[in-house]
Amino acid sequence: MQNKKIELLAPAGDFDKMKVAIEAGADAVYLGGKKFSLRSFSNNFSDEELIKAIEYIHENSKKAYVTLNIFAHVYHLDEIKEFLKFLQSIKPMVL
Repeated sequence: MQNKKIELLAPAGDFDKMKVAIEAGADAVYLGGKKFSLRSFSNNFSDEELIKAIEYIHENSKKAYVTLNIFAHVYHLDEIKEFLKFLQSIKPMVL
């Protein structure tokens, strides 16, 4: 059986919480954008903040996961497609 490393994944509702999670030893954090996230109680990240957060995460050799977990309707699809293109351009999972 192959040994697999356990990954400590922490939520990050804003930039400060993301930094604390990384500095406290998280292997990865998950972030939500201002749109398409059910974590409405969190501040979440603007597109500009996502860029800065992912840069910080990569500089620390950690991983970023971006959630898109709304109950999507047909009228969301074009915006989601654009957001996914944006995420592809900022490469959350590239180390």
